[in-house]
Amino acid sequence: MGLTGCSAPTDVGPLVAPGRADPLASARQVSTPDDSAGPVADEAVARVDGSAISRAEWQLAVRLDRAMSRLAGRPAPDPESTLDRLINARLVLAQAQHLNVTPQEAEQRLAGLQRLWRVDQAQFAQALADAQLTQLDVLEEIRRLLTIERYLNQLGDAQAAAAWLRTQRARAQVGIYVDLKAYTSLLTSAPPPLLRAPAAQTPSASPAALALQTTLAPSPAPPIEPTATPPALDTGVFPGQVAPGFGLPQLDSEMTISLAAFRGRPVIVNFWASWCPPCRQEIPALQAAAQRYAAQDVVVLAVDVREAAQTVRAFAATMNMQFPILLDANGAVADLYQVQGIPTTVFVDAAGVVRARHVGPLTEALIADYVQPLLDEAPAAAPAAAPAAAPATAPATALDLSRATPAIAPDFELAGASNHRVRLSNYRGQAQVVLVFYRATTCGTCLIQLVELQRAYATFKQRGAEVIAIAPQDVEMAARTVASTQAAFPILADVDHTVSAQYGVYDTLGDGQVTPAVFIIDRAGAVAWSYIGRTPGDRPSVEDILSQLD
Repeated sequence: MGLTGCSAPTDVGPLVAPGRADPLASARQVSTPDDSAGPVADEAVARVDGSAISRAEWQLAVRLDRAMSRLAGRPAPDPESTLDRLINARLVLAQAQHLNVTPQEAEQRLAGLQRLWRVDQAQFAQALADAQLTQLDVLEEIRRLLTIERYLNQLGDAQAAAAWLRTQRARAQVGIYVDLKAYTSLLTSAPPPLLRAPAAQTPSASPAALALQTTLAPSPAPPIEPTATPPALDTGVFPGQVAPGFGLPQLDSEMTISLAAFRGRPVIVNFWASWCPPCRQEIPALQAAAQRYAAQDVVVLAVDVREAAQTVRAFAATMNMQFPILLDANGAVADLYQVQGIPTTVFVDAAGVVRARHVGPLTEALIADYVQPLLDEAPAAAPAAAPAAAPATAPATALDLSRATPAIAPDFELAGASNHRVRLSNYRGQAQVVLVFYRATTCGTCLIQLVELQRAYATFKQRGAEVIAIAPQDVEMAARTVASTQAAFPILADVDHTVSAQYGVYDTLGDGQVTPAVFIIDRAGAVAWSYIGRTPGDRPSVEDILSQLD
């Protein structure tokens, strides 16, 4: 997912009282680009392509979300999610200028919502008063949402609308100018729910509602307490979850840097870009942290998002950046880490667990607050993934790579997306096969590898090779992987790990998962080359694989 924002308001429109902003007009304005060397206005919470989201706009949106959630009898979104929704709304409104929603339509929708929520006028007025809102505020918001709904409905179903929005976000540039955590703590908590009769069954969400709500994960949980033996944890990007693995090329180096390579050391993963003024603002603090904590084995990884190497190189030289700079050229790792705006920084402990997530610029004092708890803990063993039952013994047909003569690859037949079945022996005498085993859809470096293989797929075909990917998953997950990576080659479901065990890559790392591995099988059906990873993120490059083909 990409990085976006909104613009400043004006006083126009039939629903606008004196001094009040028209929510549609704000999306039409064109403001000057950010001056990366200039001051940042105190009122700007975020900027996108030079347009600001003010603190007043954000706080109004928070109050509206809380009041409407209270009336609907639902939990209110956290302020960061509201900012994300506000960003999405501005992106749509920028394209929906030709659409017109009248005040009467907004009033009719509000009346319908009150009937759906089963709230009378007194309850409605109380909820608005508690949130310091007027009915005009609500009508303006409904008018805006109706415009969004009308535009997204033109795009098709909810899936099409969400896909369109993801594309828009990927094209935009967003800088977060404030510490969202600090700002969020200043906002008051929502009042208790209204007491009323149970509401009627809520109708299915519109494409507008679904698209605007699908881009930001739940707000971070509190930092976890250390334990002597870490429990089995889910993989994810919020505190208490195992940080997804990834591997990225380092600027001006042939090396690929993986997060897994730093297991046993605290890691600060900072997502940034050269166009982003708040990123420039925090770089001296990151540089100071890299130097201050170097003796304590703390690693700073600066992940540049969607920029060319020459742009990053010139900027890094200007800022004298001395810590590793990684190139996330297509934004895949930023998407994996659900980065909605930059700078965003994730603090990972020595066991590979996310301990904190910070959106907005950092200072030396803030970095110290995040890093010190990681240094106070004794290094812990890597957390175990959710266990899966491993076979007691390997099958009789297990691949033996220690033989002097090439081993014959075990044959298999597995189903992939749409239950399409693939049999390895069908390629014998026809093509070489690049057989790729990946761990799961939660494995970030695995998904990156699949994307890289897809980019080079035409080259593999030209070299007379077919690519086949296998993972311990069901057919539905295989189909999702095809959709997320846009893979044109087969992605197969090894549900019971039988094939993974035959190839000797099941549970070899002792975590109940498949070890990332690549086998090249020649036209005679023998294993001509193999690469079995030693860590969850260890994998060969596409160039290495191509070099081993006939």
